[in-house]
Amino acid sequence: MTQAVIQVIRGCRRLVKDMHSIYFKLVLVIALVLMFGLVWVSPASIDAAEPSFNLSKTSGPIGTRVMLSACGMTPGNIVEADKITFNGQPWNKRSLPIDSAGCLCATELIVPVAPVGPNAVVVDDGNIKAIGVFTITQPNIVVSPTTGYKSQVLTVTGSGWVSPSFVTVTFQGGESKIVAPDAGGSFQIELTVPLTAKDKNIISARDNIGNFGPEVLFLLKPAGLMVNPVSGLPGTGVQLTGWGFEPFTTVKNVRIGDHKIPAPGLTTDKSGAFAFTFQAPNLPAGGHTVGATVAGLSMDTCFTILLSDVWIPVVDDNSTPVEVALAGISDYLIRVWGYHNSEWKMYDPLDPLGCTLTGLVSGRAYWIKVSDDCRLIFRDLRPGWNNIGW
Repeated sequence: MTQAVIQVIRGCRRLVKDMHSIYFKLVLVIALVLMFGLVWVSPASIDAAEPSFNLSKTSGPIGTRVMLSACGMTPGNIVEADKITFNGQPWNKRSLPIDSAGCLCATELIVPVAPVGPNAVVVDDGNIKAIGVFTITQPNIVVSPTTGYKSQVLTVTGSGWVSPSFVTVTFQGGESKIVAPDAGGSFQIELTVPLTAKDKNIISARDNIGNFGPEVLFLLKPAGLMVNPVSGLPGTGVQLTGWGFEPFTTVKNVRIGDHKIPAPGLTTDKSGAFAFTFQAPNLPAGGHTVGATVAGLSMDTCFTILLSDVWIPVVDDNSTPVEVALAGISDYLIRVWGYHNSEWKMYDPLDPLGCTLTGLVSGRAYWIKVSDDCRLIFRDLRPGWNNIGW
């Protein structure tokens, strides 16, 4: 009985010893596997460096020339044609080699047509991709002034364009000029507001590469009419000035109140302006509209007739020069005769040196000969001789 117990104890000891040996061997094997696994993996993780990407310029308009290079690519590999992309579209047209150090040699490329703003640039050698960004900028134009009249000359200044190129500057789809920006991408030209201009007009610029500038709004100033002075006694010389009308157009229906003011041959100039002088007629005291019509557009302003409450005696010192008094009918005037103190005096517009009548005096009568129907202040004259009181 005792011998049997001893044998069992010895067996247990051998079993425990064997188990320790198996455990040690198992731990050893696991450690070796982990060590070799780390040695095999670590070189790959060390070599997996991020590829570098370089553009000589990172922004500019369409057509900008840039130098592109990249490192950290697959050594000895080739970047096939169309494997460099700009905004997802193929950029390079030929295959490009990668040297033994993994660098793609610098190559020149031209920025293609793409949206304004940031655009992704990708170099793909089949194993590794290098990624960068190029920002397309929009060229600019400045117009001065941005309000004015037809036939006015504007200055258009451009900046941020690409050279060489040709920029077309257009006024409302009609009047246009072509200009070549300088080496810095700038230009300056003059543009004339056409006779076809509307109240609101768009001035735009676009080059032959694909760039375009922001649109600029040009506004026509409204037409206007004014008199100087704005009030006076009957007979006062008044200058009527208009602006902003249709250029090179006859001024019609010049009037004060209900009285037509003769203005033969009066036309607007190239900017739509005109100036005309007439004498204030003998109308009731108060405000009267003064108007004119050009190409169907009528404008009015106001002139106030003043009446003096002081009687002015009839003396030669109060005379109005004949040229001033009869300026409104100068195109029709043939001759004027006046009689005072048993003496006749004559005015002939074709013979100013031989004239004895130099002025018209208020309260006296005169004979005036004209060639056609016309109106002198408030008097309607007929062809031939007309007797009037001044």
